[in-house]
Amino acid sequence: MRTVAARLGVATMSLYRHVPGKDELILLMADAAYGEGEYPAVPPDGWRPRLELAARMLWRLYVRHPWLAQLGPLARPLPLPNLLRHGEWIIGALAGLNLPSARILDLQILLYSHGQGLAAHLEREARAQAETGLSDEQWGDTQAAAMHALAYSGRFPNFAHMMDGLVGGYDFDLDMLFETGLRALLDGFERIIHQETS
Repeated sequence: MRTVAARLGVATMSLYRHVPGKDELILLMADAAYGEGEYPAVPPDGWRPRLELAARMLWRLYVRHPWLAQLGPLARPLPLPNLLRHGEWIIGALAGLNLPSARILDLQILLYSHGQGLAAHLEREARAQAETGLSDEQWGDTQAAAMHALAYSGRFPNFAHMMDGLVGGYDFDLDMLFETGLRALLDGFERIIHQETS
């Protein structure tokens, strides 16, 4: 609260006229962040394009506000109107498929957790970079000899084979991983929907 007050140029105690404490302030901040971006008034045709749109919007929010991914466990959803707005869109995309309510909730949780799970690493990486002063690439360079020794120790042949295939290195790209994971996840949803509605 002191940091927020300092950034606003007000006395710390004056903030308590607006919010009871830090927890309430964080919830208000989270609700405002989840409120960024608008869904189209007319949704695209089909459940899959609608889920892709929701997943990408949530991913962009997590990239813009990495702290959102750290807020709460999946089993304890936050009662935030703007977060529920995304849930409403996702449920609406699945509503006409004649799936049981529990299955719709399963799919919604999986879609949320895909982006949130990857986004959790954004804040961890920023923290690690601040603590070490090294980018991921620089840190990787410091670990290369140890990883090479492990890979080719004879104990990890699959890992060594994979390393052999990474000529020129590996570009760790969370956006690409998000898209690859989203495609795989929605392919799985398609199979589940087909099995449960056929």
